Amino acid sequence: MRSFSLHSSLFYLHSCLLLIVVVLNLGEVSVYKIALLAALCALGAEYAPPGEAVLDSGCGEGYYTAGLWEALGRPPLAGIDLSKPSVRLAARRVPEGEFAVAFAYHLPLADASVGLVLNCFSPLALDEFRRVLRPGGAFLYVVPAADHLWELKQVLYDTPYPNEEKETPYPGLSYQEIQAVDGTIHLPDTQAILDLFQMTPYFWKTPRQGALRLAGLPQLDTTISFRIHVFRKQDRP
Repeated sequence: MRSFSLHSSLFYLHSCLLLIVVVLNLGEVSVYKIALLAALCALGAEYAPPGEAVLDSGCGEGYYTAGLWEALGRPPLAGIDLSKPSVRLAARRVPEGEFAVAFAYHLPLADASVGLVLNCFSPLALDEFRRVLRPGGAFLYVVPAADHLWELKQVLYDTPYPNEEKETPYPGLSYQEIQAVDGTIHLPDTQAILDLFQMTPYFWKTPRQGALRLAGLPQLDTTISFRIHVFRKQDRP
């Protein structure tokens, strides 16, 4: 497993002028997003030839979509998400892209039409990803690692548990590597803590007492930890 530390992520950012420009323009920069974006851009450049069409499945508001698009030289790009407001924001960030409110299990793309599929924390629609990827195309699948936001979870829950980590082979796709993105972020005040909390799935399923404990913290340092699983579509299943 290759490791992409927070320090090396920031170094990569400062070595790539285009990526710096797009990150600053997004106006919502957070350290963990920068670290993950930098790793995705490096992998995209490594596994996708110049000009390859890109699909971001579950693009949300387009933060990673826009960063990857810039880093890869503005190739043809499509993004889908179930949230209409999010899709509108993503389309503003990448005006040249094609965006749609669509379900990942029924992608509005032709067979073998893209060379790179990105999936960050979204449904794993493998049949559709295999269908739209050209032979030899790359698939970047991002999931939280075991200790992601561990210190935050320790405040929220009496007995927190680590996220499950596994290496699962999928028919028609060959594993290339798993890249780790690890680091620690400092949340300097209560508002920063609550802003992060509201971006997580824990916001919807945390007991009231845990949420109150979190709201009482003046600051917090917590682990960020992701795994990027990299696959290639095989020429034959």
